[in-house]
Amino acid sequence: MSHERQAQSAVSAVFERFGQIDVLVNNAGRGLLGAVEEASAEEVRSVFAVNADGLLNVTRMVLPSMRARRSGRILNLSAVGGFDAEWRISFSSMRLLHPPLQKGGMRGIF
Repeated sequence: MSHERQAQSAVSAVFERFGQIDVLVNNAGRGLLGAVEEASAEEVRSVFAVNADGLLNVTRMVLPSMRARRSGRILNLSAVGGFDAEWRISFSSMRLLHPPLQKGGMRGIF
């Protein structure tokens, strides 16, 4: 879902089959384990592409329908990796996105 077209295709298929989306669970993600200095910039960008872009792409596709119906829930799940603070890069860094999303009125499990 890191590509907008993938998100649009998936969400469109769900709307065609079910008519609406009542609950969106953003749980896709990947991590990158290793020392920070061992990770290449491309590897880090790839993690962010899945974890940040994927979450935002799918949410942007689903949210207009929920707003129009004034109904729906979005659950953003984060990793257990948030409890592991050793010098690793993991998708728990996506927690940085959650406060800005909450300011926009989005609430969920972070």
